[in-house]
Amino acid sequence: MGRTADQSFVSVVVSFRNECKHLRAHIRALLRQEYPKDKYEIVFIDDGSTDSSLQIAKEEMPAKNSPSMKIIHLDWIGTGGARNVGIRESKGEIVAITDADALPDPSWISEISDSLRDRKIGIVCGRIKEVPGLDQPLQELEQTTYEKTYWFVNVAISRKVFEKTGGFDKRFRRGSDYDVIVRAVNAGYECRYNPKAIVWHLKPQLSLSKSLKAELKNGEADLLFLFVDGKIFLRNLMKLPTSVRLAVANTVAELIFGPLLVLAFLLAGLQGLLVAAVPIALFVLLRAYVSKARKFRLLRALACIPIGFALWYYVFRLLPHAFEKRPLETRFPIE
Repeated sequence: MGRTADQSFVSVVVSFRNECKHLRAHIRALLRQEYPKDKYEIVFIDDGSTDSSLQIAKEEMPAKNSPSMKIIHLDWIGTGGARNVGIRESKGEIVAITDADALPDPSWISEISDSLRDRKIGIVCGRIKEVPGLDQPLQELEQTTYEKTYWFVNVAISRKVFEKTGGFDKRFRRGSDYDVIVRAVNAGYECRYNPKAIVWHLKPQLSLSKSLKAELKNGEADLLFLFVDGKIFLRNLMKLPTSVRLAVANTVAELIFGPLLVLAFLLAGLQGLLVAAVPIALFVLLRAYVSKARKFRLLRALACIPIGFALWYYVFRLLPHAFEKRPLETRFPIE
C-alpha cells in the first residue's frame, strides 16, 4: 500500500431504496477496499426505503479502525436529489458513485483515485461486469462486460467538477449521468476510462415487455437530455465518450425511421415504402449485432419502429424543458 500521504481522500456516495437483498454484500465489498482506511469514507443515502435496508446499513456500520460510514435517511426524493444530499455531506476530493446492487473489486477505489491524479481529468469510468447474481463466486458466473460505458454504477468525479458545474438535476429520473458528463466536458474537463476499475453489477432479469419498457424510458431520458443540454452536447460532440454519442444517436434514429416509412408510403406508395425500408433494415440489423443483450436481441431491435412513434409523444411533453432554467438546487456550492 506504499504511499498514503499523496493519496486523495475519496468519498463513496451510494443512494439506495429497498435494496435489502444486496446491501449487506455491497457494504462489505466497500469495507474490503485495498485503500488506506483513513483515506476514504462511505456516505449512504436511504432514499425512503420501506424494507429493512436502513436497518441492515446500521448493522453493518464498521468498527473504529475501518473507514468512516455515514447513513442519511430521507423521504423519497429520487436518485439525483439523494446523490446531491450525499455529496453535500461528503468531504472527499474525489466523489465515487456506485449502486447498492453492485460489488466493487477490492482495488476499485485505488484505481479510480490514480486515474484522477491528472488534473485535466474530471470524470473516470471503470469496467462494468453484469452478472445474474451477487451471491455466488463472481469469477465463476457468466458475465456481460460493458466497456467504455459511462454509467454511474461505476464512476468517480473530481469534487472540482461539482464545484464548477453543480450537482445532479432532479428533472432526470434516469439519464442524469449524461447530463453531468456533458456539463463537465463543457467546463473543460476530460473523461477517462480505466478498465482496471471493476464493478460487478446485478443484471436485471428482464422479460420482453420489461425490456421494451426500459428501451422506451431510455429514449425518454435521451430526449430530455437533448432538450436540456442540446446546445452544449453539440458544442462538445467529439469530446464526449462514444457511448454517450451512440445512445443519443440511437434515439434520434428511432424518431426518424418510423415517420420516414409513413412519409415514403404517402409520397410514393409501395415503391417508396420499399426504398425507405432498406436503411431501416440496416439500422435494425446493426442494433441487433451490437446489442449486449442475448435475449430478444432481434425483437428488441425491431421494436425501434413502434418505440420511435411512442417517443414522439415525449417530444411534445418534454419540449417545455428546453426553455427552463436549470433548477437552483443543482447549482450548489460544495464546501
